[in-house]
Amino acid sequence: VVGISMGGMIAQKVALAAPRRVRTLALLATHGGGRQALARPATVRRFIQLQATKDPQVRLRLFNEILFTPAFVAEHGARLRDGMAKELGGLRQPANGFRGQMAAVFRHRTGAKLAALHGLPTLIFHGEADAIVHPRNGHLLKEWMPWAQHRELPGVGHGINVQARDTVNAALLEHFRRG
Repeated sequence: VVGISMGGMIAQKVALAAPRRVRTLALLATHGGGRQALARPATVRRFIQLQATKDPQVRLRLFNEILFTPAFVAEHGARLRDGMAKELGGLRQPANGFRGQMAAVFRHRTGAKLAALHGLPTLIFHGEADAIVHPRNGHLLKEWMPWAQHRELPGVGHGINVQARDTVNAALLEHFRRG
């Protein structure tokens, strides 16, 4: 089971609910809950602006600011613009969906419960420049899961699976092989 961000929170709950059905667990750019999991105020403001704006250019800029480092955006701006246009097609998330997603993220609490997964091959991956889920959360996951392998990538934001695609994919494949 692999989960990134909110998907990582869901992956934790899946593993806790059915540990015998999970062969390996990979948690990318996610957290186990608590106060330390809250995003920086500037990031929360960007999320609110993102939800409020209808301008596709502003939405793209905000997505990029939230997910990636400025250096990555400067280098890959055209690719990100084209990919976002294709993926989103100008669609906006309904307000009630956004509120529900934020409520689920803020209420997520697995923390110390993760000790029940002792022995489950687990990989924790985080970007040290993550603006959404502060990297300290990766360290906390490691504290709750001391058997897990923990990697923090310098200069990588929340969009770790895009920004560090080759590194992440290679680590995941190795993790699956070992599991």
